[in-house]
Amino acid sequence: MEVERQVERSTVRDGVFLNCSFYLRSSGNYTLVSQLGDIGSRTSKHWFLVKEIRGKMERLMTLTPRSQSMLLSLDSTTRKTLKELFSVLKHPYIDPIYDVDIIKAQDLIVTVHSFCGKGSLKDLIYQTQCTDDWHQKYSHKNRGLLLLQVQTFGRQILEALFFLEDKGLPLHGHIHSGNVMVQNFVCRLTGYENAFLGRSSKLQPLIRKKLRDNKEAIDSISFGHLLFEMSAGYELDEPHPEPRHLLTLDQLTVEVLNFIFERENQSYPCLREIAAHSFFKTIHLRELDSHNPAPIHLTADMKNLLKAIRKGKRVPHGNIKRRKQSVDEISVSNTQKTRRKLSLRQTSKSSSNTPRSTPPPTGRVPHIPPPPPGGIPPPPPVQAVRPAASGRGALLGDIQRGAKLKKTVTNDKSTPRV
Repeated sequence: MEVERQVERSTVRDGVFLNCSFYLRSSGNYTLVSQLGDIGSRTSKHWFLVKEIRGKMERLMTLTPRSQSMLLSLDSTTRKTLKELFSVLKHPYIDPIYDVDIIKAQDLIVTVHSFCGKGSLKDLIYQTQCTDDWHQKYSHKNRGLLLLQVQTFGRQILEALFFLEDKGLPLHGHIHSGNVMVQNFVCRLTGYENAFLGRSSKLQPLIRKKLRDNKEAIDSISFGHLLFEMSAGYELDEPHPEPRHLLTLDQLTVEVLNFIFERENQSYPCLREIAAHSFFKTIHLRELDSHNPAPIHLTADMKNLLKAIRKGKRVPHGNIKRRKQSVDEISVSNTQKTRRKLSLRQTSKSSSNTPRSTPPPTGRVPHIPPPPPGGIPPPPPVQAVRPAASGRGALLGDIQRGAKLKKTVTNDKSTPRV
């Protein structure tokens, strides 16, 4: 049975490898370095180490079958909006997402993350290599981290969650040690793309009953499980820690776990209430001292996308809001054109009703103003151009001016002939 499972898994891996190779050749952004093993808990997820063609940086590429619960259509418009949204999420405790795409023929979702050679927080807890097989490297219990490390890492993760919340992102829903990268003892949270891709939480089967009446508490419960794993060195196998789980833990850790899980009204504190607990009060995060964030501007498409995901609504092909806006813009432009035409008509009517200035009568010399004192003498007066006259009109004009007429000889033929 185990042999058949391995053969089937190997066949699936070979098929995904071919799909990845074809995608890399068609996209032209990355080159394949190697196909990694099953380094994560999702059996349907496949990992590849790739290198940027331009930047020459190594990245971690994942290929996952599209979830039926995915609310996004991932057409060209939605992909562009999603990538722009991820590109502006810059924070010391946020692991960046460089690309999101889809292989339509096989319905595979492609994501590109930074590659952390030291591995995840889970690798640090269990002292394992990040490229080892998941089913083997996490099968044993370890002694857990130091109290100061638990406090510092926990506070860093909370700051990352606050940043995502402030930017309007939906609930993370996937807080666990495998989604926290550690480099130079600084945690960087990833996995926030899962809310957009419709993936279910790893803890969902375990804490489903606890979320029945309080779905908003998933991040608080998941964070409590993460605190326990960092302190105890193994995953909590119950929705809430029991007395047997707390025997070997520090008293401060027991207090914060009780604050999260043992509430009198059977509710859970929010993340900001957890951060205000005395467990974290002495922790100073030096990365935030040098962090000078630039103002983040979310476009209308980003806001519409976030709003739809938070409400659990499907985002169809294209963007409905954008189409409505374009129609409104067209109507506004048509209204402006109509107003402009009416204004031009009124202007033409008013100009036609205005009396035109009559030109001076022909033959009159226009009045010439006197020259200014001490100034340049004015130019000589302009002689009025007389229109050419002909026939009887010319003769009458000469008589009126007193012109000398030519002497004429009259031949009288009225006398009778002899």
